[in-house]
Formats: sequence, structure tokens, C-alpha cells
Amino acid sequence: MLTMRLFHLLWLFILWLNVDESLQQNDTKCTVPVIENGYVSGDIQEYKEHEVLHFVCNPTYKRTWDRPSNCTKIGHRAEWSPTPACESIKCRLSLLPPKGTRYDPPFRNVFSPGETVEITCGDRYWISLLQDTSAVATCKDDGEWTFTPMCNEITCELKHPHVYYWDAYSGQNITLDETVNYWCKPGYKSTDGATWATCTRDGWRPNPLCQEMTCTRHDIQIADIVNFKQKYSYHEQAIYVCKDGYEGRFYLTCEEDGWNGNPQCKEIKCNVQYYQNTDIDGNSQLEYKYNDQVEYVCKDGYEGRFSLTCGKKGWIGSPQCREKQCKKLNISNAYITRNKKENYTHHERVQYECSNSKKRFTVICSQGNWTGIQSCAACAKPNVPHGFIVGPYNETLYYTCEEGYKLVSKGWWGEATCNDGIWSGLEQCIEKSKCGELPLIPHRKLASERNNYRQGERVPIICEEGYIAQIDHITCRKGKWQLNGTPLKTICASIASHCSAPPKVENAVVVTSPQREYLSGSEVTYHCRENYILEGDATITCNNGKWEERNITCAAPTLER
Repeated sequence: MLTMRLFHLLWLFILWLNVDESLQQNDTKCTVPVIENGYVSGDIQEYKEHEVLHFVCNPTYKRTWDRPSNCTKIGHRAEWSPTPACESIKCRLSLLPPKGTRYDPPFRNVFSPGETVEITCGDRYWISLLQDTSAVATCKDDGEWTFTPMCNEITCELKHPHVYYWDAYSGQNITLDETVNYWCKPGYKSTDGATWATCTRDGWRPNPLCQEMTCTRHDIQIADIVNFKQKYSYHEQAIYVCKDGYEGRFYLTCEEDGWNGNPQCKEIKCNVQYYQNTDIDGNSQLEYKYNDQVEYVCKDGYEGRFSLTCGKKGWIGSPQCREKQCKKLNISNAYITRNKKENYTHHERVQYECSNSKKRFTVICSQGNWTGIQSCAACAKPNVPHGFIVGPYNETLYYTCEEGYKLVSKGWWGEATCNDGIWSGLEQCIEKSKCGELPLIPHRKLASERNNYRQGERVPIICEEGYIAQIDHITCRKGKWQLNGTPLKTICASIASHCSAPPKVENAVVVTSPQREYLSGSEVTYHCRENYILEGDATITCNNGKWEERNITCAAPTLER
């Protein structure tokens, strides 16, 4: 019995320890630390175990540790591990300089961002560029130099794509002013007959060591090159095909002294041709060249004209003349009273009578075309529902609406004109309680609309982009549009003030199309000219009539290697 009690008490003690440990784990929290030369981003004041602290170092400083800082339980306390800290960014001269190298300032190997060091090399060395023996390196904000501040010995490698043999052992580097004997590959020759190559600060001399034996493309006016290129190799052939107007093909061969071959093309020509019932339009000649055209005109009693073209195998074309005729003419609202048939010869006459006015006239066939044609088109007297007309006077009538009605437009009377049998300008009469055309609202999106609206009918207002409707709709009441006291020009109001053109940045352009004005919220992005480096954010935004103020700079390029 005593043993059972002891076991029960032991079990309660272990349970209490587990609960206490769980509570302690739940209470493990880290507070926001104070970081010298840095700050914590965000609004969180306490962090749970294993959470990561996000912090930012001030300019010219960087994080001391590469790994993130976590809230870590150490004993009964919660601490940040590793301790968040920021250290100053530095650039170092860590490599041992070659003999003869000088640094200015001397006796320093640690520099802050923005500081510079001048490196001066010996005569047989270069830095940054092969031609330079001195250069100034700048410590950048990331702790790196603008280029490696180290002098390099001037050497020339025994490598050249057109040299097949060097009088030196494999892998040997030739230093400044040393010479070596060399031979060019087949199809190439040494420059100016040289047999020795000299290592210089600019590379091997002569430059190039070997020149390809080539021929520059030879253009022939009357032929095209099939295998077209700018240069041809030694013994390579250029194949030519004679152009239009000439016959034949030939080739030229690239030899050591230039092109070799016999270019030959035969010109295509056609003898003049004459045809019955035709004349040649213009001056004729006994012989014509390829693609020359000869125009022929049919003589009296015949109609038409044709042309023949001088082709590779003679004249191309069909010489045709047809007897001149006119087809029966159909005139609206008229019928033939004399000489009705399907086809008519030159000078033949046909008499017509208008079906709506009994007017008569005669048309004449002349060289295949009708002359003397008159119009019989007339407009029937129109009907204007709920209105009346007056006229017509000189093919124009005038109309208005009866009492209790009005035109869909603003005027109280209108006019219509007869155009080819149709009245143009007739409007509808509607009840005075209805509304006609919609008023013109600036910056409103237009849609398909009617010109007749009933009493109480609503039309929604939808504005263009950048504008917002001050009223949802306008309503037709007692024949007038109700605007709720809002002037037409302010119904679609601008959402925000617009911006003028974005500010100019030296050595940069905006990569969108220019506009007269920009809506609030619009963005533009700058791009620097070639080889210039953008510093700062490239995009600015229009906020209620003003562009964001950003320090955008396009820096000139620096020499790097």
C-alpha cells in the first residue's frame, strides 16, 4: 500500500515537471534588439522560439554573420543566435604585389567604400587594360574593388587560329619584346612576308600574323551571284546566272592574283510586229529589248487596246480588237420607247421616257459609251406621323410636328432633301413627354444609343478611364433630361489631378510612348544609354498631379577587367 502511494506521488511529480517545462517552452520569447549601425524592419516586438529576425544594416555597413539570427532558448533564457550585428564594409589589398609595384597611398591594405588607391606597375606589366601601367581602383559599397588591383606581366600565348607551327616548345609564354619564328596554315600567308613574330603590349606583331588568301566579291551588272558572299577563299568558285534580259551562266575562280574566268551573257531582243486594224501607240522601232512593252490601239470601227511584251522566247500577249458596241442601257424609272434591242453600234440612238413624269430624252452610242443620259429619279411625297410638310421647293421640303409632339432633335422644324429618290434629313415626331437625343457629356464613354426615350426611362453614365461619374444616371422627365443639378461638363469628373511630362534625366530616356498628360497612378520607367549604369530606382509614379521625387542617375562607364 505504501509502495502504491509512493509510485502515485512520483508520477504526479513527473507530470508537474513536464507541465512546467511545457509552460517554460511556451514562454520562450525574444525581444527586439538594439543593433548598432542597423535597424529591425517591421513592427513585431516579440519573437517566438526558432523565429528569424529580419534586420537591415545602414549604408556602408553589412551583416557580421552570413547566417540568419534565430530566437534560441539557452538554459531558461531566450537569446538571438548568432547575435545580430553590423560591421563596416571594407575593401582589402590581400594579394602580394609583383616586384616594382607601387601603391598610393602606401602602407595601407584596408579601405572604406568610396576610397581609392592608385596602382603603378613596372614597364613590363599592365593593369586594368593592356595599354595601362597605372590605374585607380575604387572601393565599392559591397566591399569589392572596381577591378582587381594587381599588376600582370605582359605575355603572348603561342595560339593563333591560322598559325600551324611555332619555333618554341609547347605551353611556352613569350614575354614583352621576345620574338619567335612561325609558319601560316595552307590558304593563308604571313602579313608583309614576315617570318618572325614579336610580342608587344598590343599582342603579336605583325597583326594579323596570317592573312587568308581571299578574293573580294566581284559584281557584274548583268548577272547575279548564286553563292553570294562578301569574300571567297583561295580556289573557290563564284557562280553567276545572267539577269532578266540576258541568257547564260558562268563562273569565276579565286586565284592568287584575283579572279580568273570569262563572264559571258547574251542579250535578249525582239523584232517589231505589225497587226491589221491596229496602230502602235507612240514611236515604233525595229528592235526591242527584254521586258520592253509595245502598246497597240485599235483603229476606227474597232475598240480596245492591248500590249505585247518582249520575253525570253519572243513576244508575250494576245493581239485582239473588237467591233465597237454599246449594250442596252437600264435607267431607273424609265423605259425605251424607240429602238429597243440588246446591242447597238456606233452613233445608234435610243429614246427613253420617264415613268413618273412622262419626260422624254434620247441617248447616243459613241465609241462604245452612252451619251445624253438623264435621271428619272424622284422622291415620293413622304408621310410625317404626328406632323405635316410644306413643299417641296427645288427638291427640298420643310416639316414640323403637331401640337403635343416635338422633333427628336432640339429644333421645332426641319428640312429634307431628295437625293436619288430618297428623302435625306427626315426626323421623327415624338410625344412632348418623351425625350429625344442624349445631351453631350464630356469624357463619357459612347455606346449604341437611341434617339427616343420614354417618360421615366434612365440612361446610365459610364465615364472614360481616369474619370468618375458624379451621378449614376440621367432620367427622362416631362420631355427633358434630368441631370440632378449637375452641369454637363462636370458629370464625368477627373479622379485625380493629372501629371505633365515626367522630368528629364541626363543620359536616359523613358521607354514608353510620350503623352500630353498622365493619369494619377501612371508609371514611367527610365533606361540609360548604352554602357551607362543606372543608379537608383528606374520607375516613378504620378501621384495626384506630381511625379515622385527619386534620385535617378545614369553614371558614365568605368574601365574594368
